[in-house]
Amino acid sequence: MPPRIYTVDAARFQTLREGQIHQLGNVTIAHTGNRLAEVHMAHGDASLTVTLRKGGAIVSTLLRGQELFEKDQDYSDLSQVTRTKGNPNIFPVFNQMPEGVVLEGAQVPLPNHGIARHEPWQACTSPDLPGMLVLRLTSSAHTKHYYPYAFTYTQCIALEPAQLTIEQHIETAGAFSVGFHPYFRVGNKRDIDITGIEAGTRYWYLPNALSKREKDAIIAADRSLLYVPGKEGSLNFATGEVNHHFDMTGQQHDIVITDPRLERRIILQRTAAYQALTMWSEAQASAVCVEPVTDRSGRISPKPSPWVGRVCFKVEALEAPSVTSVCSQGR
Repeated sequence: MPPRIYTVDAARFQTLREGQIHQLGNVTIAHTGNRLAEVHMAHGDASLTVTLRKGGAIVSTLLRGQELFEKDQDYSDLSQVTRTKGNPNIFPVFNQMPEGVVLEGAQVPLPNHGIARHEPWQACTSPDLPGMLVLRLTSSAHTKHYYPYAFTYTQCIALEPAQLTIEQHIETAGAFSVGFHPYFRVGNKRDIDITGIEAGTRYWYLPNALSKREKDAIIAADRSLLYVPGKEGSLNFATGEVNHHFDMTGQQHDIVITDPRLERRIILQRTAAYQALTMWSEAQASAVCVEPVTDRSGRISPKPSPWVGRVCFKVEALEAPSVTSVCSQGR
């Protein structure tokens, strides 16, 4: 399939205001104006909900009649701005910078997973992007306390009956990493099978019980392990917590979560810029996080501006044949 890289012309954006409904063909986008500043998007039986108030996170997505994500029990609490689950936005660092590091020109260290999930976002539509929801975050005096660079972070969201596609456009002169932290709902994580990571892939295991300093030491000393595929291999959820950070450089395979309890496959597709992948789940958690990011834990790197990346979440019924075609190729 040819690339689908969208042209982002902010001068053509039309802000979606509270109570406004945008209708184009089978796609409806509505700004509820409620206390969470939720925006609903629907395309036939597929639907999603975004909260602008809490970091522009997609907190619900229905595909093929099933919920893709798990929502946080404290989602409605506005004092807990990062408690969303769903699909939080991670920028300009994934996980945490090394302890004590403050970016030159900033005043304080970046918080865990950066600043995008802390900030209110704006929703737009555009005549250049028919049927798509555009989310936008721009730098401010507040964000520059943590990340000293001016930036514009735009997401173009396309919803189809069986898939959700998000294209990210970032303009900034600063180094950064970017990605998502999706909390995929699963029937029983001990039953699921995850494929698409090559045997022997290097990964770093960073248990939550370790201190920040101990995790930094594992990364700094390059104490990596080699991945063993299969339910009884490295991703054995029966053993409890999983917190594996994979180096996916050069690997473009789809990541497939096969879930016999929910009778579905979740297929994660991404462009080559997402060179790291984290698998995370607490021992007692029901969701499994499969997180595509550009740089592995605690690292940022220079990138072209504008930078463009693309992630696609697709759902198949389990009895259907596996789909291996990539949603799109991109740079």
